[in-house]
Amino acid sequence: MSKKKLRLSLYHVDYGVWAFLKAFEAQALKDGWTEKEIQVCMDEAFEKGATVQVAHSLLEHAVITKLQKSQYKKK
Repeated sequence: MSKKKLRLSLYHVDYGVWAFLKAFEAQALKDGWTEKEIQVCMDEAFEKGATVQVAHSLLEHAVITKLQKSQYKKK
């Protein structure tokens, strides 16, 4: 896919993979991706198997712009 990378905010996104997928889809639609482009991207990601590999595959198409504070808070 030659689409520009999504600027994906994960702020207020639940920690589950389904919430991540929904956030990815919603941002892709806002950025002008077609349903078909999103489906192809998701299908390619799910061919990889495990949840971590699915997320990693989708992150090849996105730049994370914001996380929950608890995710990057210094200890």
